[in-house]
Amino acid sequence: ARIVTKANFTTVGGINLSAPLITVDQATIFARSVNEFQGGAITLTGNTLTISGASEILSSTEQSTGQGGAITLAASDRVSVSSGSIIGSSTLAAAEGPAGPIAITANNLIALSGAGTGLFSESFGSGDGGTITVWANQVQITEGAIISAKSTGSGTAGSVTIEGTQSPAQSVLINGSGSGVFTDTQGAGAGGNIRIDTSQSTTLTNGAAVSASSTGTMDGAGDAGMVTIHAGNTFFMQNSSVTTQATKSGGGQIEINAANLFRLVNSKVSSSVLDGTGGGGNITIDPNLVVLQNSQILARAIQGNGGNITIFTPLFLADSSSLVSASSQFGLNGTVTIQSPTSNLSGSLGTLSSKPSQTQSLVTQRCAALANGQASSFVVAGREQLPAEPGGWLTSPLALDGIDADLFRAGTAAENTSHLAPRTSGLLANDRVSLRRLTQAGFLIANFADSGATGCHS
Repeated sequence: ARIVTKANFTTVGGINLSAPLITVDQATIFARSVNEFQGGAITLTGNTLTISGASEILSSTEQSTGQGGAITLAASDRVSVSSGSIIGSSTLAAAEGPAGPIAITANNLIALSGAGTGLFSESFGSGDGGTITVWANQVQITEGAIISAKSTGSGTAGSVTIEGTQSPAQSVLINGSGSGVFTDTQGAGAGGNIRIDTSQSTTLTNGAAVSASSTGTMDGAGDAGMVTIHAGNTFFMQNSSVTTQATKSGGGQIEINAANLFRLVNSKVSSSVLDGTGGGGNITIDPNLVVLQNSQILARAIQGNGGNITIFTPLFLADSSSLVSASSQFGLNGTVTIQSPTSNLSGSLGTLSSKPSQTQSLVTQRCAALANGQASSFVVAGREQLPAEPGGWLTSPLALDGIDADLFRAGTAAENTSHLAPRTSGLLANDRVSLRRLTQAGFLIANFADSGATGCHS
């Protein structure tokens, strides 16, 4: 069976759709929770689930103490959400109950792509935001798609977890400007935590971000959430960031583990407090190799104390434009601890200098082509022969190109010239023999057939 819907469903009960292939295109599926009742659940189950065309799958808690309905998408192969489609759970300002949880499961792949596309959990009142859980072997968040758990009231923001169906996932890729995983609290509620768990690699590229923040401007705003990334073998970031940030309260902690490589290129890992007495969060990094290229690891505060940075690694390498800092503008600086037996190379990586050859010293390809592709434009003078005297002459390897390769005939000019035999026969006294001077070993020498018509000479 196959279910394709462009219709709208609204219910205070539950919605359950099951088929091998389910496509939701330009449609809305909406479940509400009113009064004291728990909201109805939305469940889509199949082999492949495709949500596209700016579709919406929503669960809302309205004027109720009951929990919002759960949203569950489960596929034996893959789930695709694209083209500005939204899967969202919310609790409104008048509601006291928590928003419903969102759980997306696929044995193979979960792919979120496109600007405006995302999984959203929001709390607008005293109710807590719902949790978002993504379970798949591979997870891809690209082209501006996001996962967001947010609280604007006194409720706590929901948490976000990305891992495999059997935990951990094989790989997580977040790619593209605006793409990312975000938690934020704008009121008194604490920020949500973010956890990513992979066995092979976690990769952020081209403007991607993982961020847990507390952006409330009033005293008493909640602390930023914690970011934990177990990257498996490799953690790699390029032009991207992992941050926790608090405006008034404490910064969240960041923990990143990788069995082999932790590498940042033009990227930042940062825990900071912009304005307030809260301290910067601690940062812990634990791989076999740390490489920083024009990148930063920061735990900073303004009024409060800077956070602590701890790096455990056998080898720590950072170029001169990279920075590891735990500072406070007005409070106490935090500590930076790099426990690495090989860290004395830090700051020593740089661009190798080069001295290009002068163009006038290079022979054109035109002359080398006359040898019918049998030789390169340049050869290194060999040591297999020596001239009779220093600075003397040796025959060019192509000097006799095209002449018969029989033994010399008696009476020719080349007779008794032992270093030419048995390379050719039929060489007459008036024939021209092209020679080259043996130069110092290592010098580049032009090497091509002699031709007076073209002006090419060995």
